[in-house]
Amino acid sequence: AVVSTQSTGSCVFTIFKLLFIGASGLTVLDGTTDESSVPGADDLMPVLIYTIIHCNPPNLLSTIEYINCFLPRNISGQDQYMWMQFSGAVEFIKTMLQRST
Repeated sequence: AVVSTQSTGSCVFTIFKLLFIGASGLTVLDGTTDESSVPGADDLMPVLIYTIIHCNPPNLLSTIEYINCFLPRNISGQDQYMWMQFSGAVEFIKTMLQRST
């Protein structure tokens, strides 16, 4: 079990990097390998949403609140980008679930 905010955040960042690598691999498979084929946020967000829905992590919302409370305020760069993408994907899922009820 993951306990600290650093290790939980590290898990999220690792998953995000693996999704990015997977999406990059898709561009190689379809024969496009130039710089314009590098996946961006528009490519990764649907994959991230799909992954979160199908993984259905337990206590996801409380874990996000926990991390937000103790995440270093000086987080920046790639880590900040990945955390914001992950949080945005969860917020999208919450909105989607609220509209369906």
